[in-house]
Amino acid sequence: MNLHTRRAAWMSWVIAASLVASALGQTTQPAGAGRMVQGKIKGTNVNVRSGQDTNYYVVTKLNRGDTVTIVQEVFNWVEILPPQGCFSVVDKNYVEKAEDGGGTLNGDAWVYAGSDVDERRYAKQVQLKKGEKVQILGETADDKFYKIKPPLGATVWVHGDFVDRPGGAALTDKPTGGQRIPPGALNLTQVESATTRPTREPALKPAPKGSEPSMSENVIKTTGLEPIKPDLLSTKNDQHRAAIAKIEAGIDGESGKPASQRDFEQFIKDLEPLAAQSEDEVAKLYAETRIKQIRSLSEAAKALEEMRKLKGEAVSKADAERARLEELRRKRIEEFPTDWIDVRGEIRVSGIYDGTGGRAKRWRVVEPGVTPAKTLAYVEVPEGSSINPSNYLEKYVEIKAEARKLSSAAMPVPVYIVRQIKIAEPPTRGKAPAGVMTRPAGPAIK
Repeated sequence: MNLHTRRAAWMSWVIAASLVASALGQTTQPAGAGRMVQGKIKGTNVNVRSGQDTNYYVVTKLNRGDTVTIVQEVFNWVEILPPQGCFSVVDKNYVEKAEDGGGTLNGDAWVYAGSDVDERRYAKQVQLKKGEKVQILGETADDKFYKIKPPLGATVWVHGDFVDRPGGAALTDKPTGGQRIPPGALNLTQVESATTRPTREPALKPAPKGSEPSMSENVIKTTGLEPIKPDLLSTKNDQHRAAIAKIEAGIDGESGKPASQRDFEQFIKDLEPLAAQSEDEVAKLYAETRIKQIRSLSEAAKALEEMRKLKGEAVSKADAERARLEELRRKRIEEFPTDWIDVRGEIRVSGIYDGTGGRAKRWRVVEPGVTPAKTLAYVEVPEGSSINPSNYLEKYVEIKAEARKLSSAAMPVPVYIVRQIKIAEPPTRGKAPAGVMTRPAGPAIK
């Protein structure tokens, strides 16, 4: 290797090492390590799942008082570090097992959430690289996967209704999942997404203004421009060394500003003369690398700002539609008699409409004393209502509704949107029996 080649290679290594030192701090440890907090489980036999939706399989169960380490919260699903007893799995074909029970990957391989409760194992947690070590705990029943200690970056999920969080605040930082950056593999355009949407999310709710950082702030906080010490560069040209020192001092000062005020593009005009010259290969390579970093960062920030703008427009439209529907609901209630009973009967749990898999959450209204129980109607609770039909299970009730529709079954059954539930005396001779009542002439419930 001649002097020219050695100097260029040394320059590449210095720049990469300087930037990777910062990248490794974010990617080999949880990005939110400084913000993760302890939470408490507040239910019994609570499902811990492989993802943020009830469609993901259960990996283990926790009970009231169990402590969990919270990473972040996404749409009322809480991401936690794998609790005691959790394990991950990796294809045995990618692991060379050692005599001491450890293992070394012989190629890049995905690690999946393991479970003794469910045989499925499709939920990816993190991708490990060739040469990385794993701690083997055992093997799966089909002898295809090793059970391993969850590696760094692996997480699982619990529904937010079953977790007490300090102060009730949702975290925004998250341990790095997916591919991690090993030494020597610098990705100058790495950008971490601010939000992960669940497979099925609840209705949009407006976030308080100013409660979230801008997309560009997230990008700059994740990638940024790490200063390089000029004395690490092997250039012997004093003029170029002075120019590089000035540029790096400017980058360092710009990095100290609030993210929304940073402007790294201003340094491109100072870098271009160094990139254009051919006398000093070290300074040339330095300038070309810095220009590429700045432009990549700027493009990513602009793209994410556009995404945030589109998200804001979608939320605004959803808010307007919700307001329109609420106004229609209010008018409908005003038009209807307030003392009319729409349906009488006993409230039971619905095994079909359980609120999962995209289905609505409904309760059955059945005729008491009839076997098998005959479904007279279903009831739903409007969004924001404090009414909980589960408090009236197995009780005879009278229900007033604010709206009515028909189920999509082969034999449609009335579905009432509940306005009021009242416990009533079971029917006796001379009193109104269980069943669906017919409203007097007037506006139809649609």
